[in-house]
Amino acid sequence: IKGECEMKNEMKKFEILSGNKKNWNGITLYQIKATTNFITSSGIEIRERELGGWIEKEENLSQEGKAWVFENAKIYGEAKISDNAEIWGETQICGNAKISSPNNLLNITPVGKYKVSLTLFKTKNNSIEISYNWKLYTLEEFDPVMSDWTKEEQKIVKAAIEILGG
Repeated sequence: IKGECEMKNEMKKFEILSGNKKNWNGITLYQIKATTNFITSSGIEIRERELGGWIEKEENLSQEGKAWVFENAKIYGEAKISDNAEIWGETQICGNAKISSPNNLLNITPVGKYKVSLTLFKTKNNSIEISYNWKLYTLEEFDPVMSDWTKEEQKIVKAAIEILGG
C-alpha cells in the first residue's frame, strides 16, 4: 500500500500552496504550483515549480491530462477543469461547471453595460451557464441582463450560446 501512495504522489502535476491563499468573496482560494514539467494542449510549456492560478480545492483541477489554470483565474465550488482545458485571466469558473475542452467554454470581453468579461460554459449536466460581473446565471436568467446592451452585443452573446449548443 505504501508503494501505491508514493506512485500516486509522483503522478501529481500540481500542488496547492497552503501558504499562498486569498479570501475572495468569502471563499478561500489557494494558488497552485506545478510539480512536474508538461506541455498544455495549446503548446505552452509549464515548468516544475511554476505558479498557476487559484483554486478552492484539489478537485477543481484534474491531476491528469493537460488542463491548467493560469495567472489570476479562479476556480471554485463544484467546478472541475480537466482534459485539455486552459483557464486564463480574471474569468472565474464556479457552480457545477465542468470544463474539459476549449469547446465547453467561451469568453467575450469587453461586453455589456459594465464592459467586463462574460464567460459562457457547459455544466456537467450539459446545460449552459453564464458568468458575468461576478454573478452566475442560467440562460433564462441572463436574458434580462442584456436588455440595455447594444444589438451588436446581444447578437454576439446569442451566437456564442449557439456555438456551445444552446
